Amino acid sequence: MPSTRRDLLSGAAALGTTGLAGCAALGEDREPDLSGDWPQVGRDAANANHAPHATLPAAVSVAWRHRVGGWPYVQPVVAEGTVYAAGDHGVFALAAADGAPRWPEPIDLRPSGGLALTDGAVLVPHDPPTRTDDPPALVALDRATGTELWRVDLEARGFAPSVADGGAYLRTDAAALAVDLGGDAAGPERVRWRRSLEPLRYDEYNAVGDDMTTLIAPAIDADCVYLPDDGTLLALDRASGEPRWREPLEAAMASPVADEAGVVATGIGGTVALTPHGERRWRIDRGSWTSAAAAPGSIYVADSSLTAHDAADGSRRWTADGGTGIQVSQPAVVGDAVAIAGSEVLAHRRGDLGRFTDRELLAIRADGAHLAAHGGLAVGGGRLLVVDGIAGAVVAYEPA
Repeated sequence: MPSTRRDLLSGAAALGTTGLAGCAALGEDREPDLSGDWPQVGRDAANANHAPHATLPAAVSVAWRHRVGGWPYVQPVVAEGTVYAAGDHGVFALAAADGAPRWPEPIDLRPSGGLALTDGAVLVPHDPPTRTDDPPALVALDRATGTELWRVDLEARGFAPSVADGGAYLRTDAAALAVDLGGDAAGPERVRWRRSLEPLRYDEYNAVGDDMTTLIAPAIDADCVYLPDDGTLLALDRASGEPRWREPLEAAMASPVADEAGVVATGIGGTVALTPHGERRWRIDRGSWTSAAAAPGSIYVADSSLTAHDAADGSRRWTADGGTGIQVSQPAVVGDAVAIAGSEVLAHRRGDLGRFTDRELLAIRADGAHLAAHGGLAVGGGRLLVVDGIAGAVVAYEPA
């Protein structure tokens, strides 16, 4: 059972924290609002990771925590007051208010990627233990009861699905595919298309595939599905799965982001923005692992720092502290702030604050490495949700 502690973050109260900082000058006039939903990795099919109507507080306390098990650290999703979380102890449905279980027992599935919510189901990429004969699958569970509704065999370990207009789109170790979410069709009959791809492996960067791929979800616009593939950004026709174009991008191993003018993708080789037709808008070369998020007019790129770029030309607007560790998960744009989750959670104000103004709004600092880096964060149901990778738990924060 989860605890219901309301302690301010200090000592080892949450995430092994050693301190919490908020900037009163920037936060005292703000009214926190953590309501709303976060139904999939990237929050929406565009992977923008943007919650425009939410507002982060300048300080938080622990509302509850719940153990879900260790690796993989899967980003929680939340809708209609229920948090869905997963780890090697299974898949859980928890009340956003207090962490109380909504299902009698966790569902015995082993997640290999982030979860996604549809109107009535939670989608779980499932990677069975190697000692079984079951193939990897995308499994749909009833959101209310946890009962299995259907499954589609994936043939290889699946990453996070993106849901759009009655379909789920996802990448696996060996393919990209589109799955029909409606009707009563049997599993194989739900597959709209499947496109073979090469595995994402970048051994020269000491990148372990399992460590880097659980949060990779395709970005989707009206015509295309965008995803990383073997050192490139690949655009597939949304209706047929046929390749439209590729853009070279070294070690592209993060979720691309569809923005107002096309798509933005990141890799060790840099950050590139393209039109839906594959024409380059701008490119920034950099020598570190990056991930991105988008808000109207802006692109936010995280590595060892957090940088705001103009979406039109890529010019830098500001740079702030990115914390420590590789930024595997995307930055989260929450109202007037943008947050990143690495070995600590940092949130910075987005606006034009003047050259010498400290942007830091909120910090949840922790001992150890990569506490939240592979789980990301989500906002919804009145809570800021973060994965504590060392404890194998989901931690829910509320405004202090």
